[in-house]
Amino acid sequence: MKFSDRFISIKFKLLGLLVPMTVILLTCYAAIVLLDFRKDKLAYVYDTSLANSRSVASLIRTELEFDVEKIKGLMRLYSFQTHQFSAEGERKFFEDSSLSRIEIFDNDPALGRFESVTNLQMPGDNRWPSDAPEFLKSVLDEALKSRLAVRSLPDAMESGWVLAMPLLNNVKDREAVVVLTPNRRPFMA
Repeated sequence: MKFSDRFISIKFKLLGLLVPMTVILLTCYAAIVLLDFRKDKLAYVYDTSLANSRSVASLIRTELEFDVEKIKGLMRLYSFQTHQFSAEGERKFFEDSSLSRIEIFDNDPALGRFESVTNLQMPGDNRWPSDAPEFLKSVLDEALKSRLAVRSLPDAMESGWVLAMPLLNNVKDREAVVVLTPNRRPFMA
């Protein structure tokens, strides 16, 4: 035996081994935890963003479905023969404070374009895009192609949005387009 081994007790030898081992294990554990925390933090951010996006998408889908049902309900009270809403249809429109304007465009083959045949508008509403024929034409075209068009009003107009959908003019057997402007803040920026 060596002289130095004789004077160091087994307690100190074990303590000398356990302390560095504990420090090494805790350092490894801290490194693993920190790396895992960074990954978990990123996963949490992505998961939260995904949940938020799904929530907004659900809200938009619900609003669109609600407005499409309003259009269908109003169009049941519309006559393509007279190009007018019934008295009940007009009453329902003006009683609904969530609507701003509804306009029906009929395809005129002689002119080769859609012409406005009927519109109902809340008094004082000046957000309508009739001052922007290119915007209106693009909304009508998109509605015919994709069966539903949703657009924010152009910057030059007040805030709001437009919903357009095609429907069948059952008198003349050709497509018409109904355009609705809800009286709400836009959900699309």
